[in-house]
Amino acid sequence: MFFPLLLLVACSKSDDTMSDPQAFTRALARAEVDPRAATELCLDLGEPRMRAACMSEVAPRLAKSDRSAALTACAALGAPHGADCTFRLAETLGDSTLCAQAGEFADDCHLHLFSEHLRDWIPAGARPGNVEAVAASWILDAGLSPDDPRAWSAVYRWVLGQQRPLDRASCDNILDAMKRDACRMTALAHYNDLLNHLRDKGEQLCQDPLPPRAQFVEDPDLRALLIERRGKDLCDPNAVRPAPAGGLPGAGG
Repeated sequence: MFFPLLLLVACSKSDDTMSDPQAFTRALARAEVDPRAATELCLDLGEPRMRAACMSEVAPRLAKSDRSAALTACAALGAPHGADCTFRLAETLGDSTLCAQAGEFADDCHLHLFSEHLRDWIPAGARPGNVEAVAASWILDAGLSPDDPRAWSAVYRWVLGQQRPLDRASCDNILDAMKRDACRMTALAHYNDLLNHLRDKGEQLCQDPLPPRAQFVEDPDLRALLIERRGKDLCDPNAVRPAPAGGLPGAGG
């Protein structure tokens, strides 16, 4: 969605992209002291992707002092980059009301910001089957549909992430079939991501017993996933990648 500066400058084959990379750098530097002027420098860039990447860095800084001007600057990019820029603004400011102006990214914008704030209202120890009523209210308030399984997947990813050990069978406490299926599928997706996270932190996952955070209440699908991952990469020290900052949703870092 966003384009790293080095990738744009080093990898693009467009002569326009290379015409004035110094202007890109000047715009980013100028944003520290005069973000309004920096947006003009961004708009002067000739290559659309570089212009969009520049504005996505600069507009959020301008929004801290002049939200309206930042929205106008994003809109000046035109489609689809203007919508992407507005999404970035909404993300930076934590303001879901801006998602309506994010064009084709509006729905993703609402979902992303909803996911970012789950910790604010899901209580510790919440379980599938006892969080649905309050979650439905928050889903509606976030501008999402309570019939959207993606919203429920976000909820259950957080709830399941707090479990020690992970208990996929707890999803069976959910009465609604759509939500129950979302929970069960999310348990698998969460566990797969958790294995990546623990692998990259150097945890030993190649044999039992698993470290506490990787343990789960026995489930055939989770067991099959673990076996598959052990055959694919968990037993290969060369598969380890630098661990990203932060942690998984609900996983306690």
